[in-house]
Amino acid sequence: MRARAAAIERVGTVEFEYRRIYNLTVNDPRFLDATVDEMLTDIFAHQFKNDPKSMDEVEDDDFDPDNVAAELNANNPDDWEEVSKK
Repeated sequence: MRARAAAIERVGTVEFEYRRIYNLTVNDPRFLDATVDEMLTDIFAHQFKNDPKSMDEVEDDDFDPDNVAAELNANNPDDWEEVSKK
């Protein structure tokens, strides 16, 4: 079952997606020589080619998920309203 758990962890990684595009093994020199930035660039290029509308998506470079989490954690629990299903 360790292999299954390792596969589940690997499935969402940049490295796996890159290897999947080119059908490369983990010890292929083309994979081993590529940097994560090169892999990401290539993954995005394939995504943009397959779905040109995805190029129009806007990314907010100023967005910091850690700041958002800190703000949410700073809120007093009493600030939240109880919601119930009826």
